[in-house]
Amino acid sequence: MWLKRSYLLQKVIILITSFLHIIVIITLKYHSIKYLKERIFFKKISRCLNLFLAFVISFVLMGNSIVYANEINSQKPYEKRENLKIIEESFLKGKYKAIYEYTEGDTHYKRIDEADDEFKETKSELFELVRGKYVKVETQYTNIDDKGIMNVYIDSEKGNDKNWQVNLKDNLEINNNAIVPYVNNYDWITEETDGYKYIGNLGRTALISAIAAIAGSIIGGPLGAGVGASAAAIADALFNGGNNYVYYHKIYNWKYCERDWRIIEETEYTRFYEDSYHRFFIDYTYVEWRC
Repeated sequence: MWLKRSYLLQKVIILITSFLHIIVIITLKYHSIKYLKERIFFKKISRCLNLFLAFVISFVLMGNSIVYANEINSQKPYEKRENLKIIEESFLKGKYKAIYEYTEGDTHYKRIDEADDEFKETKSELFELVRGKYVKVETQYTNIDDKGIMNVYIDSEKGNDKNWQVNLKDNLEINNNAIVPYVNNYDWITEETDGYKYIGNLGRTALISAIAAIAGSIIGGPLGAGVGASAAAIADALFNGGNNYVYYHKIYNWKYCERDWRIIEETEYTRFYEDSYHRFFIDYTYVEWRC
């Protein structure tokens, strides 16, 4: 509200300044001023008004761009999927399976997903409801290699196959052999980083796989029950919202051994968001490792 009032006040100032400037110009042009000092005085006023007017106009333009940018960036990402319903979800004999339905616009879809016990490999079959029957549209396959790269392949029933890669690793690189200042065994060293990853067109289970990989991108290791539950909650929010990107802030803590500088304890705390300004918080994950 105060921005709008300030904008109106700036417009009033511009109008008054312009009016005074016009009066000075008319005075100099159409009225005979006998004394040189008076003419110089009016010219100085004219220059001052010009400078003041330029300053106010530039400030208004800057103010308009700030308000416009704030309005755009504060908007929540467009939610294109609705009515996400988990029909079946099970984890038997080291294999995850889920069946769920959702609507996208006026179209109703069903997916049948599978994943291995570590969620490194996933498969998702997509069906579209057409005249009361589900018709297969495509099958999506994903796998994450040892370098943290997710390979995505879509086998389309229409022949429009697609494939791409997503790098799920962070920029933080910890060198175990680096020479570091002495710290005792009870001191933590902390690094923080902000990141984002492209997650467009991924099925719900592939999203769980991606979120879990981001959550433990430095420490690594198998997916724990706590991380799996948080990753599923984050995946549901992103999938139902139709988000193309996920944003996060990661806090990585570790301890060195006093004797040989080996890392003996690590934690990764990651907060996930829907937007780059970190205004729309989704959930967090926590991963730890001890020697």
